Amino acid sequence: FYPLFNWATPGFAIAFGMTLGFVYYPQYLQHPQRTRTHLLRGAGIVGVAAAIYALAQWGMRGLSPLHDYETPFANVLSFYALGMLSAAPWFWLLARTRRPTFHAATWAVALWTCQELLVRALGALPAHSPWFLLIGKWGYVHMWGGALLGFCMGQRLLREVRDTARHWLAGGALLAVGALLSLRYSFKQAFLTDQLTFEAWKWPFYTGLTLWMLLFLYRVSHRLPAAGPARTGLNVLAVCGQLTLPLYLGQYFTWCLGMFCTALGQPASVRFSVEFGLFLLFGG
Repeated sequence: FYPLFNWATPGFAIAFGMTLGFVYYPQYLQHPQRTRTHLLRGAGIVGVAAAIYALAQWGMRGLSPLHDYETPFANVLSFYALGMLSAAPWFWLLARTRRPTFHAATWAVALWTCQELLVRALGALPAHSPWFLLIGKWGYVHMWGGALLGFCMGQRLLREVRDTARHWLAGGALLAVGALLSLRYSFKQAFLTDQLTFEAWKWPFYTGLTLWMLLFLYRVSHRLPAAGPARTGLNVLAVCGQLTLPLYLGQYFTWCLGMFCTALGQPASVRFSVEFGLFLLFGG
């Protein structure tokens, strides 16, 4: 089903929001200027990566006119650059409320509503339209709504990290809400079609899945022995989770070089060797 196939990118957005709520927001409350500087530096790095990827796509277009290239507006890295750039103003706004978690969730719903209204008003958008950066498949408006929901989860983790029936029920409730909201679409449209836009019902659905995955890993981590192959594998998985964004950037760069190999007529074995070797070098 396409909602499950497309879970990775919104799942990363939710995890990005969890990091903002668990790590950066508490730091902002203590050291606002230092946190702003750190976020701006991160936005610059990701923004440069997005620009390099877009230039590589345009270069591919020159080498192979039939190549279906992306623009900076259709690049998911652009969202993360905007997310880091706008995080501090959002922190400033939420810090002036007594219940930042409640207001973050309210803003998430408001953003998803705006997404639905704008998509209806503007219709299908070409990938080169600047509007695509805001309301496209991986646009800022709805993706930031997902990040705000992740922010709420990160704030909750600060207060309590437990595997309880209440948390499992909360994940199930989010899944049920998403499933109920999907009823406004036909089964084929909701589950069997890869949409160019992102429907709001998927966000509670994906958040419920992410919460269940988090609870499952928490349960597994507390039942495994302190040493052994299983514990080592889980630790490696945890490290990969902490390095998700650098690894993602590395994958983008190696992918670009691999596309150039294809455009230059190199065999698949050469492309694989270049991509895999550079990814290992980058990851190391």
